[in-house]
Amino acid sequence: MDKILDFLKKPLIKHLLLGLASFIVLIIIISYVLRFYTRHGEAYELANFEGMTLEQIENSGDASMFEIIVIDSVFVPNKPKGSVHTQDPPAGSLVKSGRKVYVSTVAFGMPKVVMPDLSDLSLRQATNTLENIGLAVGDVIYKPSKFHNVVYEQIYKGRPIFPGTEIDQGSAIILVVGREGYVDETETTNEN
Repeated sequence: MDKILDFLKKPLIKHLLLGLASFIVLIIIISYVLRFYTRHGEAYELANFEGMTLEQIENSGDASMFEIIVIDSVFVPNKPKGSVHTQDPPAGSLVKSGRKVYVSTVAFGMPKVVMPDLSDLSLRQATNTLENIGLAVGDVIYKPSKFHNVVYEQIYKGRPIFPGTEIDQGSAIILVVGREGYVDETETTNEN
């Protein structure tokens, strides 16, 4: 027993044991502080806000514990304008009070897009360009040309539409396209 006490009285061993004890006490203090700071075990089930307007969410008791942040507005034709379209985290998730809930809402109006210049593009390129910005290809009208499947004109609501014009997203654009060897029905040929 005396050998153990003599061993523990050595300065190096005494400082190592004191450092180890301090480290253990520090870990215990940090774990209690983190448990208090992070509100461990204090979680609430998140309500489903989809379909509700922001006013309805504010008036409900479910939103008082969370911070609602609108991050986007999307056009959805069959949903009420101003209502929540999606939320993150999703409904039913266990979250702590004060957590930010990100929502995207349904836009109040039809979004506008700028009409691109489709002249001299192939039919395929023009179709892809229109679809990428949210427009649709309406009818395709062919006219005689030595350049096959090249767009000559773009028509919106019966009139030519010029590049840079703002129109409603989802609108249909009629394309006038050249077709090699195509004879228009209204065109007559004279054989003499």
